[in-house]
Amino acid sequence: MSDPLSITASVIAVLELAATTTRYLREIKHGAADRLQLRDELRSTTYLLEMLRDRIDDAEDAAVTLGMGKSILTESLVGLDGLLVLVQSVLQDIISRLCPQSKFGQRSLSLTWPFTKKEITEKLACLERLKSSLSLVLQNDLMKMVQSSHRELTEIGQKVSQTQLKDEEDLNERILLWLSPFPFRKQHDAILETVQAGTGGWFMKHEKVCNWLEGNISVLWCPGIPGAGKTRLMSIVVDTLEHKLASKNALCTYIYCNYGRRNEQTPVALLSSLLLQVLRHSKSGTVPSEISSLYDSHKKLGTRPTWKELFDIFTKMTFEYETTYIVIDALDEYSESENDALWFLSTISSIGSNVKIMCSSRFSTTFDAYFDSFEKVEISARDEDIELFLDSEISRLPTLSSLSKHLRAEPDLRRHIIVSITGECQGMFLLAKLHLESLLPKINRKAVRLALASLPGTLNDTYSDALKRIREQPAEMVELAELVLLWVICARQNLTVMQLQHMYAMLELSEEMALEDDDLPDGDVLTAACGGLITVDKESQTINVIHYTAQQYFEISLAPKLMAARVNLTKISLAYLVLLNFSTGFCTSDTTMAQRLREYPFIEYAAKHWGSEVNLIDAGEILPDLERLWSNPVAVEMTSQVWSLSSARYPS
Repeated sequence: MSDPLSITASVIAVLELAATTTRYLREIKHGAADRLQLRDELRSTTYLLEMLRDRIDDAEDAAVTLGMGKSILTESLVGLDGLLVLVQSVLQDIISRLCPQSKFGQRSLSLTWPFTKKEITEKLACLERLKSSLSLVLQNDLMKMVQSSHRELTEIGQKVSQTQLKDEEDLNERILLWLSPFPFRKQHDAILETVQAGTGGWFMKHEKVCNWLEGNISVLWCPGIPGAGKTRLMSIVVDTLEHKLASKNALCTYIYCNYGRRNEQTPVALLSSLLLQVLRHSKSGTVPSEISSLYDSHKKLGTRPTWKELFDIFTKMTFEYETTYIVIDALDEYSESENDALWFLSTISSIGSNVKIMCSSRFSTTFDAYFDSFEKVEISARDEDIELFLDSEISRLPTLSSLSKHLRAEPDLRRHIIVSITGECQGMFLLAKLHLESLLPKINRKAVRLALASLPGTLNDTYSDALKRIREQPAEMVELAELVLLWVICARQNLTVMQLQHMYAMLELSEEMALEDDDLPDGDVLTAACGGLITVDKESQTINVIHYTAQQYFEISLAPKLMAARVNLTKISLAYLVLLNFSTGFCTSDTTMAQRLREYPFIEYAAKHWGSEVNLIDAGEILPDLERLWSNPVAVEMTSQVWSLSSARYPS
């Protein structure tokens, strides 16, 4: 592009882009002052471009020979980093944000203003610099242009590149968040944080475990009784692999199954999590085209990837590594059906010889038969590991707790507690934790010793003992503890502390009142009332029953009260949906919806699960609440909108 004709063509192309950009700015209905300011800046840039086109036309008409000036002008305008290339790049970036293009090449105007205040400021500054460079060209001050605008153009080019890179990174992150509802990283870190240094030494030194780590065993099954510390050992294996494989062409992925999330743990959901981990591990920093195409096609239709789509991509990506390790914890908690769990395992293991799987589970006849031909290492909590665990738990007791005071008064009592509990916990960390929990309310050291002399011998006896301790509290705390425990057991998905606070606040809120911050109870009080039978994840604040065996025990032992709890949960959900706080109705933007979900964390559960218990309860008990919702068009509209939300769009 060294002749004036080609330069003119380039200027005309940029003018057409500017006209298109201005048209989109006129059509979009949001952005207010920012939109007008950007439009005005584009118009002044267009004016300078038109002047430049006229100057070049005049030069052609007069057959003026530019000589060296022409050479400098041409190089500045149309070189790889030339001025027109930069103007074109800025305009194309603005157009791509105002009117995104689908994978089929069609553009549709954005429904919302796509720029932040900071981005608009950067765009305006960029256009201002480009205008300055255009002015220098028009003034024919070529030497000044050569001396000063090279630095300016380089800086503008860098900013354009940085903006484009940031846009690409933002898109990549959106795709990854959309891909999987199970990012197990935080869960893994939280588990590992509870593991004491030195735990599991026997397991990591086991010959079969070492052979698996070296890639010499395809499938290693690690069964154990409930509460034996299987999850703790799996987290140690993952941590060991991540450090060991850092400099090798190998990969470690993992899944932590959860009894409380059985309905969500579909084959597609767990496979998408494994694929997400592979993508996070990639050193390229970009999302492969196959994933981008998958995102584009499903996002447009509001659908999710199929098993085959994910499996084909995952298979292809695992072949990029010499070895892909997959650690699956609690395979028995994957699904109600053990055969479903084994189908998932066998399908993943069929990918190829480079895939090495370690899985833990409880014992069962189905698993015993399936894993009969595979290597096996039985897991049980060793005394030395339990002692490390108890010592750590005692060190973390609140300074003002009764047990801490007893230990300060009699330091030797600490060792007596550790030895006594270790001797009675039957190879279960869970039992050790519950036994220690039972000592917390003891009012003197004699009561501690008496409790240690009569520790329950089984999990069920221990759970029964824990319920007995709860019922020995003041009547108000007993009612609170049972209510919270029953809600957590009945809930269709794991509740958070904030959701629990909003639920409890609804009990004392009249129909005519809005929910205020002053209505919310203290979250610690709600969870502490349950006497250690529920746990709170430090990172996500998600509440779980202490173990799936506890969930199963309480579903049986508290069965007479579960029906009332389901009715209560349904009535609270329906009452929440008609709160005066939602009188504005339908959210008109992603920003307002995200804010509503943050401020009212129970709204999504209420909208999506108010009807989950209807087939289990007497519908007549909730009929007035249901009629109140249906007779409120604003509430119905708002509920419908929240019900239809995608978790990938608004991740919790």
